[in-house]
Amino acid sequence: MAGPTTRKNKPQDDPQSPSPSKRIRRDSPSEKSSSTTSTTDDHNTANHLLANPTTPNAGTEDDVDPASTNDIPDYVPDEVRPRIERLQTFSEPKFNRYSIGTIPDGSDWGHGPNGRWSHLEALLCYNDKPLVVWMVGVVRWVNLESSEKFTIGVRLLSQHDIDAATRNSLGRCVPEQQPKDEATLTYANKWVDKKARGSTQIFSEAYSAVDNELRGWDPEQKVPATTISPSDIVVVEFYIRRFKGKTGNTGRGWTTWGVNFDLLRIAQIFVGPGPIQEPPPESSAFI
Repeated sequence: MAGPTTRKNKPQDDPQSPSPSKRIRRDSPSEKSSSTTSTTDDHNTANHLLANPTTPNAGTEDDVDPASTNDIPDYVPDEVRPRIERLQTFSEPKFNRYSIGTIPDGSDWGHGPNGRWSHLEALLCYNDKPLVVWMVGVVRWVNLESSEKFTIGVRLLSQHDIDAATRNSLGRCVPEQQPKDEATLTYANKWVDKKARGSTQIFSEAYSAVDNELRGWDPEQKVPATTISPSDIVVVEFYIRRFKGKTGNTGRGWTTWGVNFDLLRIAQIFVGPGPIQEPPPESSAFI
């Protein structure tokens, strides 16, 4: 596998984003806990798709509407585009893994048996198991070295995915929230472990899927978090988690809440050109 390309991470504006009225707001909701709930499953099948899109997989792929996948950057080669389209519509019901645009109807917040409390109450579930969600997009904001919170913001590649992300975040808040006009990106974030806050930590779940060798989130395929840079095409894996509002909640009940995308892992699919800085115009002065 080719060595990772390390670049300086910094945010980049998104001059070519579709209408921002359909986007997730930039100010991602805060939550008080960084804990996530792990699930046990076989990641090999899903990540074989990450590595080699021409190989059949155990999941399913919805029919791609070419008109809905209309915002892939021009710098992405033609041979990579079908792979991105497949990732956008990938689902693997056996392991409760779905791309953002294929989350099944009937998904709802988890609950314990016979009304008893359960940690699943904070997670969006299907068939009583937490949903593991993928979204594919262009990195526009990345902060994976932090003493507080890791964050990645991507520009999604189709209106279908944008609408699905809005529906499953702001639309699941109580009271329901509306996207802000100036918002252009969809964010996933993860709080640094409480014991480590105050000192800079580095996100440890970044992987390379640029070549055809990544299999099942293999630890040997991990790359430094600094590898992920603006303009890259990535798959972001996350839980959809709710957190209680500051008012109206008592005990373990849920009255008001916000929703965020709880970052799990990132796979780099295509290395972009990075932030492009145009050279200054040549001078016409005679000196």
